[in-house]
Formats: sequence, structure tokens, C-alpha cells
Amino acid sequence: MVLEHKWGDDRAVADHFRYVARFFKHPNYVKVDNRPVFSMYRVAAADHEGAARYHRVWDKLARDAGFGGVHFLKFQGPFEDYDHPDVDGSIEFQPGLGQALHGQELGTGWDTNVVKIDGAALTERVTLRHKGTTKEVHRGAFPSWSNHVRKGMGTRTFMYVNTTFEGFRDAIFINSNLQQDECNPSGLNIMALTAWNEWNEQAVLEPSDLYGYAALSAVRDARMMLGAPPPPTRGTVLHLMHLGGGTERYARDLMRAFTDYRHEVVRPADVAAAVRRAGRGAVVLHVHSALASAGQAALGWDVLLLIAAVRPLLHKVVLTVHDYQWLDPANPNPTQAALDGLTLSRDAMFNVSQLLTYSDTVIFPTRGVRDNYAAALGPERMAYFSTVVAPHPDYHVAYHNVRVPAVRHGICRIAFVGDFIPAKGAAAFLDLVKRSDDMAAGPCKAVQFYVFGEVNPRTEFNLDVLTKYDVIINPTDNGRYIDNKLIDLLRHHQIHILLHLSAVPETYCYALTHSINSGLPIVYTNRGAFSERLEGRGGRFFRAATDDDVYGQMQAAMATLSDAARVDVVHEPESVEPSRWYLENYPVPR
Repeated sequence: MVLEHKWGDDRAVADHFRYVARFFKHPNYVKVDNRPVFSMYRVAAADHEGAARYHRVWDKLARDAGFGGVHFLKFQGPFEDYDHPDVDGSIEFQPGLGQALHGQELGTGWDTNVVKIDGAALTERVTLRHKGTTKEVHRGAFPSWSNHVRKGMGTRTFMYVNTTFEGFRDAIFINSNLQQDECNPSGLNIMALTAWNEWNEQAVLEPSDLYGYAALSAVRDARMMLGAPPPPTRGTVLHLMHLGGGTERYARDLMRAFTDYRHEVVRPADVAAAVRRAGRGAVVLHVHSALASAGQAALGWDVLLLIAAVRPLLHKVVLTVHDYQWLDPANPNPTQAALDGLTLSRDAMFNVSQLLTYSDTVIFPTRGVRDNYAAALGPERMAYFSTVVAPHPDYHVAYHNVRVPAVRHGICRIAFVGDFIPAKGAAAFLDLVKRSDDMAAGPCKAVQFYVFGEVNPRTEFNLDVLTKYDVIINPTDNGRYIDNKLIDLLRHHQIHILLHLSAVPETYCYALTHSINSGLPIVYTNRGAFSERLEGRGGRFFRAATDDDVYGQMQAAMATLSDAARVDVVHEPESVEPSRWYLENYPVPR
């Protein structure tokens, strides 16, 4: 539905002023030299007559009402004059102001009109448009934005996808600094954040199940970078953990999501002192299971004595089970067969039971991990503990266009994702590579294999196979993929199919999150979190029932490709429930 904009005659314009005058009179209303600030959404050259009428009528009525006039601003679009005669200045309308610039110049583009936000690059480009204006300019920023939903596939659309909100934070920080340097003559400094809180266009600041408080946290972080005092904290969360890997990433995600708490990573010897510093009853102790073997010599099961010593001073104890080290510290990544045959000793049964008893909440990342622990402890014993299944809150969501590359010259590019070790499926990958001469399906006549992950030269596997079949290893600047870099690498190298061939039952796998969001077909082994996370999620996921079935599923995935570029709309959040659980229960009590 389109609502026509009419400027109105003198009477309509005067009625409008009498309506807003009540707000102008509020003591907190922003004024410049006793002139209330009023912004118009859009004032183009063709709107001169209507804008001039507003300026003339409102200025007189404002003076009659005791004001010094009205300070008019307009939102600045990409094709409008900054120095419009009927306004005192403009406010950047982002990202509209940047739409006239080619997407590839604004960020890391994977399609002509689809860009990832680069706050610094966007600001630099837009700043060039300010040159020569004689009137004040107020800068803007935006969390994410897309007009694809209301324009559809057949039209020219723009989609600015922000995956970490760091670009949003940086844009606020950079623009605020620039605005202070530019010194608007009125002394007014406005930072306009494009946030309709409308999910179709994705310009959303409000908390959500998908992103948590990430957008609001970005605003807060930018303000603190600009010198604003930190907000008061609601309490302290102590993270008892080792650094590195998925465990640390999980903890850092929680720290970013719950910024109204003070977070501290502690060593076992420092826990008691940290609890006393934070104050009685205001502390949550979050224990991460990887500590079992990583700190075996220094701590081991003494973690039970540690928790018992500080438990009276704590508000809550949370345990996240990232792997199987509590069941078997010597083998944190066992095969499913090893788990099925595991029998806990009497001491181990007591220790694990005590640990779960001390914990107010035990978080399992998947149902499979909880089921394996229940099998080892016994279902009846497991029922005594307060457990929840809540996948890690990395707030992944695929709400964007995905461009599946065309198969050129009959060559299909296939990437093994993960470190090249036995646990991640190196053996199954090598078997697949040896059969590459026989691979052909659909438009694919030959294959090129890649490995995105660390390859240890001391591995037990014969790496000559990788050389013989021209496997490309880690074509990156830093030697391996990291975090959000994976999707960019896949697009840069025009990868068609991804392999997740873990030989052990994965408990979560952050790399799988990135692979899901890439939109590319995935061939995966039927083990652990892979099956649980990908089950029933559409036709681009190909499950290999056994290692011998990987070849057949690869052929099926290749048959879905095309020799023409294909753009798919991915609109499938894995689930909002995990994030909702964290927002409602961590670290506050139920």
C-alpha cells in the first residue's frame, strides 16, 4: 500500500505545527538557540514549494509561540542536494546514501548488489559526498538492511549483511569522531541510526531471539570507545576454562551477549579470590568441561573441592558440557563405538555425579551429547540433575541471498572443512580423493579438492596422496580459515560443495555453522551434531550413512549443480529456541 505525500496548503501546514508544538515545549526537546529541531524524511528539488511553505509558516508560528524559529533538517538520500535552500542541514540516511555507489566498493561483495558492511569503507566513500556543502551534516549508521523482500528476485536490489555487528559499531565510532571534528556551526551533533525494527528490512536494534542484544551492545561499545562511562553491572560471571578452540569462542559469545554482567576468565587458583572481590551472592561460576584434561595435572577432579569451597558465596553454578572429557579425560573425542562400550569406574561415576549435583544448570549443546552422558551414568541417575539442551548461542541465521557458483569448464570445486586429523575425517577424505578420477555427475566432469583447515606434516596419513591429486591446501593469507573468514574464502575460490566427514560424534562444530550460512551443498557423515543439526533442513544437505556412502552422496550433490550461476534465497534459521533459552535463563535464575 502506497500513501501519497502531499505538502498541504497554509492551513494544513499550520494545523501540523499546532499538533507538534506540544512536543516542542517539552523541556527535554532538542533546540538550537531556542529553535526546536524538526527533521523531514525527504526533501528533493521538486519539493521546493512545499518545503518553502513549511519554512515560512512554521517560522512565524514558532516565533509567535515564544521560540526563536524552527531548525529544519532533512534526511539526505543518494540523489538529493545537500544545500537545499529551505533547510538548515541534513542527516545521512544510511544505507540509502551509499546505494549510488557500486556494492563492490563498499565492502566484501559476493554479488553486484550484496555487500557485507565495512563501516570504515562506507564512511570514507560517503564522506566524499559531503565535500563542498555549506550546511551542517549529521552522520548516520545502520545495523543491517535489505530491500530484497519487497522488490523480489527480478529487480535490482541491495542487501547489506552484517554478520558480527562490528561494522555497525565501527561506523558509529568513526562517524561520531568525524562529526566532532567537523564542528557543525549550530553546535548540534546527531547520530542517526537506521532502525525501523522491521524484520523484513532487517534494520533492527531491539533484542531478538536470533541476535540477542548484539545490536544494542554495538551501540554501547561504540559509546564506551568514545569515552562514555561503562554501564553498571548486574553481577559477575567467572568462567573457569582453558583458552582456545570452541570453548573459548562459546564463552566469548556469552560475554558479548550479556554485557550487563562483568565477565572474568579465571584460573583454578584464582577462583576464591575472584568470588570474594565480586561480593557475596552476586557471582555465577561457569565451569567448562574442557578443563578436565587440559588442567588434569594441576586440577583434575579437585574442581569438586574448589566448587564446594566457594559454593556458599555463589548465586549459581553453571556447567557446559563441550565434549566427553568428564566421562573419559584421556579420550575427549571418542568414537561412538567407544562411547557405547564405555563403563565408568566407581570413582568416575561418583565424580561425574558430584559435578552435576553441584551445578544448578547443566547445559548440553545437543541431544546426542546428553544421551551419551545419560547412557554412561544411567537414565535414572541422570534424571536427578537439572539439564537443558541449548546449542551454543552464536546467533547464526541465514537471511540473505546465496550465490551458488556456476560450474565452469566442467570442474567442480569441493572443500574439506576442518583440521586434517583422524577425528575430523581425514581418512574418509583421502579415500574420496583416490576415487576422484571416476567422479562425474550433472555438469561436473572433473573435480578439484581443497582443504580448509590445518594439515600437520607429522600426521599418520600419507600426504603424498594430496600432492598426487593436486589437492589445494589452505589457500589463505594466514595458513588456515578462522571464524567468519570461511565464508569469504569459499566465495573467493568459487567452492561448490563442502565436506564435513568427522569420524567422531561432534558435540556442536562452529565450522558447521559457517558452512550452513554459506548456502552451499554439504555432504556430511551421520555422526553426532551433524545429523542432529542438519536433519530435515532441506535438499542441500546430503547425509552419508557410512564412510563408504560418502562417494554416492557426493555424486548426488554434484548432480544438483548447474553450469549457470544460481541465486538461492536462504531463509532458514537453525532455531530461535537456543538463543531464547540463553536470553531468558543465563545467567539470571529461572
